[in-house]
Amino acid sequence: MTLTHAQYCAQIEDQAALLAAALDGADLSVDVPSCPGWNLA
Repeated sequence: MTLTHAQYCAQIEDQAALLAAALDGADLSVDVPSCPGWNLA
């Protein structure tokens, strides 16, 4: 499936919103297990 530019941009916006919702209220000091030295912040 080939996306148009507008569809591609919409998908980026949708996925960014899902990520923001998942992090809403999260403890940003939590470590990211797959990236040593990184945290959610």
